[in-house]
Amino acid sequence: MDTHGHRQTRLCMQAFRHSLQFPVGDGGKVKTLKRPMNRTKGVLAAAFSLVLSASVHAQVMHYKIVGEYRAQTVIAYQETGGQATVKDSVQLELDWDSDKQKVIGPVRIQNAKSELSDLRNVERSCPPPSPKGAYEHIEVTEAKDNGYGTLELKGTRSYPEVQVTAFCQGVGVRKTIPAKQEFVTEGVAMLNGNVSSFSVQAGDWKWTYTGTVRVKGK
Repeated sequence: MDTHGHRQTRLCMQAFRHSLQFPVGDGGKVKTLKRPMNRTKGVLAAAFSLVLSASVHAQVMHYKIVGEYRAQTVIAYQETGGQATVKDSVQLELDWDSDKQKVIGPVRIQNAKSELSDLRNVERSCPPPSPKGAYEHIEVTEAKDNGYGTLELKGTRSYPEVQVTAFCQGVGVRKTIPAKQEFVTEGVAMLNGNVSSFSVQAGDWKWTYTGTVRVKGK
């Protein structure tokens, strides 16, 4: 890619990051926008399609993609009295045909165990939750292209049994929330062209891409 192409790519990436942010309160601080999943997919696909003008012709890129999640999260199923700061990560390796917008061959998936810290109730003055097992934010079992320039990750979220104090500012009911597992999905943006290394923040996930050209087009 020539110097102009690199400059266009950087501008596209800046536009993408800006599309996921908006000003709110606190003197106009910029915070990451947490969009619903269907809107986020549209933003990701639209932003990355801009990179076409800065790319070489059709090629296959080999990508190692690392997703890192960190956020205050409810760890008791549908009970806000049980929360914690959760860290999780997943690593993907794949070959991506940027011309056809599809995965070539299998996707290798490596999950990490979720880590919890700062257990707390919805109100800091209330007793913190007591989990009786491990919380797993997402265990990815499948990753495939969905035809919109993104990968769709499918997996499960596992909630442990948790003892919580509900309504602590009122009657203060101590109760046990049973363990639960649910099906979840996440979207991962892909892009067109020869961009070897970059990262983006999408909601509570940071995605870091390291790519190498496997097959160049004409």
